[in-house]
Amino acid sequence: MINLKFYLKNLGINIYYSDTDSLFTNKPIPSHLIGKELGLLKDEMNGLTIKEAYFIGIKQYGYWYWYLDSKKNKIEKSIFAGVKRDSLSFLEIIDLFNNKTIIKNINVRFFRYLNNLSIKIKPIKINLIKIKIRCH
Repeated sequence: MINLKFYLKNLGINIYYSDTDSLFTNKPIPSHLIGKELGLLKDEMNGLTIKEAYFIGIKQYGYWYWYLDSKKNKIEKSIFAGVKRDSLSFLEIIDLFNNKTIIKNINVRFFRYLNNLSIKIKPIKINLIKIKIRCH
């Protein structure tokens, strides 16, 4: 992945966010790097462009784009570790970015108990906050 990042940077493509399996860039990635074969990147947006995005931390981001069908739908996507994919609205992502706490109800959470080797399923409430990472 690091070689790919250097290659894209040398092409004048800025990377806004990346992790082990995704890249968000300011320009299209060259088509020879995209495909379904092993080792190539997959275009999960199918050529569509993200209109606005917030990258908060590792596995913490959200974005929206227009899906150009007859209804011209606005599609919101969110990733936040610990909660179901796309369960946060774009406004909640902005709130998290602005250091607000979001409370979410999780109806199904599995708990393992090693003392009696059992598993229980319980609903819980969780507080989502922006992770502050400091580099020294």
